Amino acid sequence: MEITPALGLGDIIQLKMYSIFHNIQVKKINININLLKKYKGDGYQKSLLFTKKLLKSFFKDTEIEENEKLDMHFVEKIKFDHTIINLKEEYQYQNNIEFTLEEEYIIFHTKLRLDNVPLEQINNIIDIIDLFSQTFKTDKTILIMGERKIIKNYETELHHVKSLYTNLMKLSIQNKVIDLTSEELINGNDYYDFEKDLKIIEKASHNVIFGIGGPFSLSLAFSNNNLLFVPIHFYKNTDYYQVLEQIFKSKLIIFDSILLLMNYLLKNNL
Repeated sequence: MEITPALGLGDIIQLKMYSIFHNIQVKKINININLLKKYKGDGYQKSLLFTKKLLKSFFKDTEIEENEKLDMHFVEKIKFDHTIINLKEEYQYQNNIEFTLEEEYIIFHTKLRLDNVPLEQINNIIDIIDLFSQTFKTDKTILIMGERKIIKNYETELHHVKSLYTNLMKLSIQNKVIDLTSEELINGNDYYDFEKDLKIIEKASHNVIFGIGGPFSLSLAFSNNNLLFVPIHFYKNTDYYQVLEQIFKSKLIIFDSILLLMNYLLKNNL
C-alpha cells in the first residue's frame, strides 16, 4: 500500500491502528509538503522534522518520501473502521528513556479540540472545567501535560483548538500538581521530550482527555486507563465517527457530556 495521509499526530496513530487491524503492509508514505505548509504556516519545517521521526517510529520498514509537487488539498482519506489497538509493542523508540515517579499520578491533558462544536458551547465547557479544577481533590499527584498556549494557524482555527492550561492549573488549589507542559506543541515537540511523554502517559493511573486529536490518540495507543470526553453527536458527518462509535461501544470510559466526566471524577475518588 502506498498512501499520502493526513499528517496530524492523531492521524498517523490511527493510520497505524488501521494498518494492523486490516493486516495491510504500508510500503510507502508520501509527505505532502504543501499540505503541511497550509496547516502549519511558518512552523511547517519544525513540524516536518517531527512528522518524519514519528512516521519512522511507527513504520520502520516503510519508505518515507517528501513530495512538494502534490496539491495542498490532496490527502487520501481512509475509512477508519478499525478498533482501538494498543501500540506500545509496535512503537520503536529512538531514545533511551527513563522516567520514575514513585507515587501514583493522574494526567490532565491541556489540549481541548472540539471540531464542529459551536464556540458558545465550547466556552461553557471551559467554564465547567474551570469550576471543577477549583474544587476537585485527590490523594494522587496530578500531572499537567500539553501546551500552555495555542499558536493560531489554519489547523488550530479549523479544529477549534484551545489550551486549558490556565484552568487546569487551578487543580493546585486542592492538590499536589506537577507542571510538565511546554509553551506550544502544535508544530511538534523535541523528540526526546515526546518519547518521555509516552512513558509518562503509559504509567499513569488515569489520563483525562478533552476532545479528539493528538493526546486522545496517544492515550488510546499507549495507555489502558483513560477518561475521555467527546461529544460524539457533533462528529456524525465526519471521518472520525466510525472510530468514535466503536470506542463508545467498547469498555473504554468515555463521556459525551462534560458534566458526566466531572461527576465521575468527583464520585470515584481517583
